[in-house]
Amino acid sequence: MIRVTNLIKDYKTPDNNLLRILQIKELVIEDGKMFGVCGVSGSGKTTLLHILTGLLLPTSGDVLINGVYINRLSESKRDIFRANNIGYVFQSFNLIPYLSARENILLAMWIGKKMKKQEREKRCDELLEEVGLSNRAKHLPNELSGGEQQRVCIARAIANNPLIIVADEPTANLDSQTKFQIINIIKTLCVQNKTTLILSSHDREITQDLHEIVSLDAVKKGE
Repeated sequence: MIRVTNLIKDYKTPDNNLLRILQIKELVIEDGKMFGVCGVSGSGKTTLLHILTGLLLPTSGDVLINGVYINRLSESKRDIFRANNIGYVFQSFNLIPYLSARENILLAMWIGKKMKKQEREKRCDELLEEVGLSNRAKHLPNELSGGEQQRVCIARAIANNPLIIVADEPTANLDSQTKFQIINIIKTLCVQNKTTLILSSHDREITQDLHEIVSLDAVKKGE
């Protein structure tokens, strides 16, 4: 379970004033749920996801994940916790350009939970098949379409059997047909692996059938 309490994130403006990006009194995400974070651009969606995954520290408040206050961990311990427990699907793909699709996934498994080489390779090939990229495994990112690159990102995110998958605007750079294919792949893999999904999007079509949705636009208005 994820529990956020009294979360505040402020940034300093160039003139030394404080700009409040986020203020959430309480947020609870149950294990295995599909949770949506909605809001217009600039509402704080990415900031919230970065705080939930330990990429960013809040100004104040706590983030508790399965009994661990990740905001109280050192940076190195947050990195280890994230590698072992959280898979991240980025809007901009963030694939290593000189590694093939298969190598990008294998690298994630080498950094995260320790598997024997043979186990890593077997799981990698299974994931490539599940996302429909077995025949593109040796291709570099610039040789793949946007949808194919995002499929690699999904396989990479799920590779270590994480407790949580975080997807930050995963369809923003995709056409309308491809975006639904990508969302269906993410949802299917999360159900199969009993993984909690936290998905942010400004597109209500993408989040409408999730178990629960929080609107950061409403949170900022105090609703």
